[in-house]
Amino acid sequence: MVSKRTTITAGGNKSDSRTSGSRTSYQQPHQPTSTTLKPDESVNWRGDRLKSKSDWTIHVVRSEDCSRDIYYVHTKVVDDLSPRRVPYFEPIFKDSMRQIGDRTSELTVPSEVAEVFDKLLDFLYCSDRSQEEEFLFNVKNGLGLYKVADHFHVEPLQAMLTKFYRDQTMPFHVMDGSSNAATMPSTGGKKVLVSGERSKNEMEKFARSMHELEFVDETKLEPAYLLKTLKRRKEMNLTESKRDSENISCLVALCTKHYREKMTRSIFYKLTQESFIPHIDQEAALQLLTVETELGFWTDTDNFSTVQARCIQSLLSDWKGLRRKFDSDGAFWKTLRGLSPNVLGILLMQSTRTSQGNSRSSSAVGSGRDQPPL
Repeated sequence: MVSKRTTITAGGNKSDSRTSGSRTSYQQPHQPTSTTLKPDESVNWRGDRLKSKSDWTIHVVRSEDCSRDIYYVHTKVVDDLSPRRVPYFEPIFKDSMRQIGDRTSELTVPSEVAEVFDKLLDFLYCSDRSQEEEFLFNVKNGLGLYKVADHFHVEPLQAMLTKFYRDQTMPFHVMDGSSNAATMPSTGGKKVLVSGERSKNEMEKFARSMHELEFVDETKLEPAYLLKTLKRRKEMNLTESKRDSENISCLVALCTKHYREKMTRSIFYKLTQESFIPHIDQEAALQLLTVETELGFWTDTDNFSTVQARCIQSLLSDWKGLRRKFDSDGAFWKTLRGLSPNVLGILLMQSTRTSQGNSRSSSAVGSGRDQPPL
């Protein structure tokens, strides 16, 4: 067998039949061995099983109901892994699979992993790094691959995916007036937009699923660049949900935090204007209020700035839920102590009223006083 990677082509080499219940004995038709394949011959698992000279069958069984998908693959691609791929796939193909017949293996996984197993095969059949990059720039591919890696605890593959999206993409990247938006998974609880040249419809579709993936490189959230992109998004009249807007508010909050030493009053209030972020995430609201206080951008103790009023309303919308986001009451109150006295006062007063069944926080806070002309 050879370890040369092969080229993905269109077609389908996955069995449409699905069997439920106990394991069935499968009678395999004659299949050529991988030795009949020339080292430079292009093979693919998505084509016709016989024409592509598939020589190995994989049964992917759903643990919930024992239903299965059958894939016809090539040992020279999947079994004989090249050295640079062994850390990625050995835990799956060497450790987790078991033989159930001649040139037939079985892999039992949860349904959510079974549904994206084809993404793993697509990645394996990439012939070189340029094809890998093209594959990964489709965010759905990356998400599917990450789910498989997460299930099998393949940390090298998870690390590679995270590094790729950090290195190759810029938050809110806009190219030639068009872009797409999505996020990638990790444990950081932060958001990022993955970029590329896409139509408005594609951008909206990706934006709706932004919450599915989470990680961000704060060093790429440069204020002037972020502001330019927010303006461009507004010009495109994108249709976004409340959650989409909250995700963007998290990016704005990260930007103001990371670049606080360079943050000017004008830029801060431009980034936080309601037309850019009509809805503010609770954690983002805390961060924005803290930065505004620390940098002394609002000194009027008798009135709230527009962003203060909106952040306060966000925090009071689910006060109990906000407290649960902190490890302890001590950490919660320590964060609140970083807010300005008038903001902290209204939060405590309105949270008390809310807990007593009086939800008049919006009328008490008002819409805030407009900032001076920017």
